[in-house]
Amino acid sequence: MWTPRVLDALRAAGARATFFVLSDRAAAHRDVVGRARAEGHRVELHGEAHLRHPDVPRAAVERDTDRALAALGRLGVEPALWRLPWGRPAPWSEEVA
Repeated sequence: MWTPRVLDALRAAGARATFFVLSDRAAAHRDVVGRARAEGHRVELHGEAHLRHPDVPRAAVERDTDRALAALGRLGVEPALWRLPWGRPAPWSEEVA
């Protein structure tokens, strides 16, 4: 509901943005992702399950990241950036990236 309104406002302002998306939400709203990309915005990785890295095992984050990248790839999105959920890295988050 909100992202199309944000896209409208960005278009009106002649501005571009970067959207860090959860892959399941992106897949459910592929039309919005397509619109964002068509209008020149970046679509980048946030994750699949919005995991707090310090609170889960590294393997869980690796699986989450792999699934998210695969889902985004099916939408034609190849992320170059990753905004960690909750902004809280674990000691190994950089290695996973």
